[in-house]
Amino acid sequence: MFSRLVFAFVLSVLAGPVCAAEIATTPPVTEKTVLDKIAEPPLLQMPDLSLRLLQQSQPALSADNVAQWLQWERKRMQLMNQLGMWQDIVTRCYEQDKLLTHALMDSADRYWLLTQRIQAWIELREYEQALRALQQYLWQPDATPDVIAVWRQQLVHVYLGQDQIVDAERAMRRYREDYAAQSTEAVDWKLLQAQLLMRVDRPQEAYELIRHMSQPGAMALSLLARFQAQMLTPAAVREITQKYLARPDLKDDQRVLYVYVNYRVAVAELDLPAQINTLEALLINPARQALVDAFPEARKEITADALWTAYEQYGMQVANEQQLLQGDDLAWLALAETSVDAKAKSLTAVLALRARSKILQQQAITQFAALLEKQADGIEILRTLFLRGTPLAVDTLPTILRYKLVDFALARGDLQTAARLMETLQQPPKGQDAFDWNLRRARVLILSGQYDAGAAILHDLAQQPKFSEVQLDQYLQVVFDLQTVQQHVLALQAFAALEPKELPAKNRRELTYWK
Repeated sequence: MFSRLVFAFVLSVLAGPVCAAEIATTPPVTEKTVLDKIAEPPLLQMPDLSLRLLQQSQPALSADNVAQWLQWERKRMQLMNQLGMWQDIVTRCYEQDKLLTHALMDSADRYWLLTQRIQAWIELREYEQALRALQQYLWQPDATPDVIAVWRQQLVHVYLGQDQIVDAERAMRRYREDYAAQSTEAVDWKLLQAQLLMRVDRPQEAYELIRHMSQPGAMALSLLARFQAQMLTPAAVREITQKYLARPDLKDDQRVLYVYVNYRVAVAELDLPAQINTLEALLINPARQALVDAFPEARKEITADALWTAYEQYGMQVANEQQLLQGDDLAWLALAETSVDAKAKSLTAVLALRARSKILQQQAITQFAALLEKQADGIEILRTLFLRGTPLAVDTLPTILRYKLVDFALARGDLQTAARLMETLQQPPKGQDAFDWNLRRARVLILSGQYDAGAAILHDLAQQPKFSEVQLDQYLQVVFDLQTVQQHVLALQAFAALEPKELPAKNRRELTYWK
């Protein structure tokens, strides 16, 4: 439970100024008190609140309080790291550059701040920025051995993130030569080495390095290492992953790791149906970042194009087994209609990509989409395939499918995707009013940042001879969206387009007012 002091301080920050009577009865909150209270169990569980309290109380840096200021700054960085505020860390470090002169701070403290910035760049995957900083500072004569060691670990991370595997392995080997591996090595560094060892086909070494670690990422990596080192059979790996995946308490960021291990087993066994099932699950998993953190290579492996390739390869395999000829699209479509699951999807996917007839291609895409829509999260898989994959352009999709994807994007608040799709849909869906549809297009384009395109649709709508009162109100609402995004010139033009219309006196007064 909060102490009275912490409770009073939290209220003072969240509620603003207090009256004189409250000040008189509340113990004064000193700088030391804030840091002490942030370290207590209640606030340790609320890093966002702790950071707000710290920001309210941290003293400004001056020549007289450098050591004290650094104590606050280290705690600030710790909280920002905990909250994943990487861009804010970069910005904060740049702001402090203006203050951190040689007169105020020694090199060790300045290099500590630089290390925070480099790590934030790595987390943001801005590897070029991190590499330039490391190349500039790595061999500074006044840098301590501990700082140099951290920078050299970061260098390995940067090379691995850039897929410069040869450079990463060389940097890791030299690090190990200069710093004998200790059992006290940080968990993140051990994991990074294991990831690199897996990339250079040394799974046995990777396993030995992390075999006793209990973090989810390490356990999944250890399992894959044992499989690649032929210490476990594919069946044994699947049995282990199935036990984990069957646990109801398994979180998404853990589940995705074991699904990925199954995917790698499926690839090794050339099991295309299993590849398709795992790729579908991985592509739409909300914890993809956890996957990439544990298995950096997954960023390039788990893609929409990889799923298209798996569909195509399996479709060709099934067709060959049935002795179907390429180009006999009707026979392929007939087989797809009598097949189920991955077979049916793969056969229709091949036709979607290769059918000689435009009509048959559209029919195959429609059938392929219908099969996926029967699955849980199937529309999300469709969105990923058609909007992030390269084999099929969006404007080649049947219009009914594009309308579905628009509705799905809008339901998720994904205005950029909705706008991209609406650019290819000039006509409204069957049964929907053209004015309403085009007004919707205008609003989506405006709110997604395509102001001129949205305003152009408004201009076209204003050319219709008459407006009903409802239509006028709807039109004005979208013009107000232009005002909201500070596009006042375009808003005035949209108002002006209405001036020649025959409008009731009330509406004309409103128009003048809004102008």
